[in-house]
Amino acid sequence: MTRITSGRKASTAATEVEDKWGLFVALGAGLLIAGCVASINFFVTTLVSILYIAAVMFAGGLMQLAHAIANRGWKKRLLGVVSGVFFMAASGFIVLDPALSEISVTLAAGVLLVGAGVLRIIAGFGERGRNGSFWIALSGLLTLAAGLTIVVTWPAGSLWLIGFILSTDLIFQGGTFLVFGLALRSRDARGTGQQSV
Repeated sequence: MTRITSGRKASTAATEVEDKWGLFVALGAGLLIAGCVASINFFVTTLVSILYIAAVMFAGGLMQLAHAIANRGWKKRLLGVVSGVFFMAASGFIVLDPALSEISVTLAAGVLLVGAGVLRIIAGFGERGRNGSFWIALSGLLTLAAGLTIVVTWPAGSLWLIGFILSTDLIFQGGTFLVFGLALRSRDARGTGQQSV
């Protein structure tokens, strides 16, 4: 009985997703447009991304300060205030010199990608003989190559690389959602045609 119930729930969930195919198409189109606009100038896109990070950090610092004020006990309050002030100060440094922040963030991303790639390659070889181990190792190799590319081109590539990555990601996400939505539409149309027959 559980299988029948869970099967019906899955069928209902799939139908609900198919009915919302237009939302996926709209999201895909929006992300594609955003990616195309972002790709017009990678430097500006990188700068806007870094300033967005600063704004989010500033908001996080304000929330930490508000939480600290609401806390009881001076130790918790003091820790929260200091943490909030540090977060807000870090956002201030980003705003004062966004180019230096772009360079620092890009180097950190490159080093982290190298580390993640190496770990994924090790995991892939550690799972040798199992299904999917090749793909894990290949994914690690591609991540390692991306990280090394960032580190080798650093600092020259720092001023445009984040914008390039963001633009590319938006375009690929947009295309994926667009194709998914259109596939849902054709599936929904086939289902509707079968019901009316």
